[in-house]
Amino acid sequence: LLAACTSARLKGVLTAELRVALAELAESAVDLTDLRRLQSLAARPYSRKLLEAESRRLASLLDGSEAALAQAAVEGFVEAAPGFSPSGFSPSGFPPSGFSPSGLSPSGFSPIGFSPSGFSPSGLSPSGLSPSGPSSPELSSPGLSSPTGELPEFCWRPEHKQPLAVPNLQWGEDSLILSRLKQGETFILKGSRLCAPAVRLWTPDYLRRHYGEGVSCTVFESDDSEFRYWDDCKNLGHYAFPAGAHTRQLDLSMDEFFIRSARAKADPTAPCVYLQSSLVEGVGAQIVNDFKQFDWAWAKSLSTPSAGLGWGALTRNVLFVGSRGHTTPAHFDEQQNLLAQLSGRKRVLLWRPSDWTCLYPHPVLHPCDRQSSLDFKKGVDLTTRPRFQDAQAFEAILEPGEVLYIPQYWWHRVENLDDDCVTVNFWYIDVNARNITLPLSETAHVALRRNIEKMLSDHVGGGPIAARCLAKLAASFKIAQGALKNVQGAAGVGETDIGDPPLSADTEKMLEYARGLLRNVLSTEAAIDQWLYELTAGRFD
Repeated sequence: LLAACTSARLKGVLTAELRVALAELAESAVDLTDLRRLQSLAARPYSRKLLEAESRRLASLLDGSEAALAQAAVEGFVEAAPGFSPSGFSPSGFPPSGFSPSGLSPSGFSPIGFSPSGFSPSGLSPSGLSPSGPSSPELSSPGLSSPTGELPEFCWRPEHKQPLAVPNLQWGEDSLILSRLKQGETFILKGSRLCAPAVRLWTPDYLRRHYGEGVSCTVFESDDSEFRYWDDCKNLGHYAFPAGAHTRQLDLSMDEFFIRSARAKADPTAPCVYLQSSLVEGVGAQIVNDFKQFDWAWAKSLSTPSAGLGWGALTRNVLFVGSRGHTTPAHFDEQQNLLAQLSGRKRVLLWRPSDWTCLYPHPVLHPCDRQSSLDFKKGVDLTTRPRFQDAQAFEAILEPGEVLYIPQYWWHRVENLDDDCVTVNFWYIDVNARNITLPLSETAHVALRRNIEKMLSDHVGGGPIAARCLAKLAASFKIAQGALKNVQGAAGVGETDIGDPPLSADTEKMLEYARGLLRNVLSTEAAIDQWLYELTAGRFD
């Protein structure tokens, strides 16, 4: 609006109005943040003493700070004003998401028609007004998890973007929990009673003493601490892979597992083992007794119609027992997942489904389907995988008694921070995922990509033929995308048909079939070809 304004007088009036509006929003952010914190404190034990202490602290912190904050926001940035800094709002693990060092986020208050893009002229930087992802006003200010102390050397550290903290919610905040689950947004549930009887009780020593002797456990074995899953039955594309670069699945008793685990700790050359086994009948009377005392009423309530989540029945519970440094590479699951930490600590890095193209997933016909092809351990080469620099990670450090919600199709990489690391999860089928509506959601895009890739493979006969055709299609899109950039760079604007480079008959057949399918959900040929480019780029090299 300001950029289009030709009258200096009118521009001055508009600028003044915008400054006033932004100052009012800054004051609203202060009020909203304080309200969220006070509500959280009021629900805790000894709330009166906490509230009194918080009242005294806020009185000193907020003295004269609103004006300084508002002025800084108007100029496009927020620096630490005297007596006011983001770190000053982090006691009790409850810092506001409305205040960040990079700017004033509107996620806590987004009135209709109030677009951050309208604040780009005249020094009003949109960087101070850009939310990091979908959010709702009522969930804009939950507490944020943060690592305690320095991370161990084996933990992956991004070089291009620092992870954002996963929000915290408290057990008992039922309306907030349900709202977050409905949105499909990750969070840590603190003070959870879901698995309370097993928290800090189910240690490796306890499991070894009480787990059923005759029960076979699923254990994965790896030559190093990176447990990349491998399913030979899925290798329909006949992809080659070094034998030592993937896991082997074993069936062991709990006692045999701990013997091998101790051997791996004592001998660096011995293979690592990671127990990941479904809890089934015969696990032992004491384990069953503990298991029955989980909060099953709450767990089952999530799949009832009254919850409104669209979740189906709980499918299974998996017990995870691993050692310090054991890592599950970045992957996504096709079910809703509640990950409950019982003993030791875990670090979980998550990425939204919209970062699918940035994580370069293995092909559907690959034995590592649903896993990222990026090598986090050696370091991601951004020259060959440039889109990864656009991916935004979220970080959670799970302590015993905490539950992490991992939404369906969210990427996650899991690192065990302690030796005695025991976790149990709850998997639910998402019935709503079958109901596709337009415009497509980010999760629907992932499902569509997987289905289209499967259908394309089947259309040309599947197996190695499909793998070769997809590789040729990817190469064709890569060449054409480069040509498109060259045309646009030379002329400032331009288009080219991504399918122009010559293709084999099978690949041409696959391409035309893909375009026919996508015309049902995408409106232009350019959008279809761009979608197919994103589907194939960097995945079939």
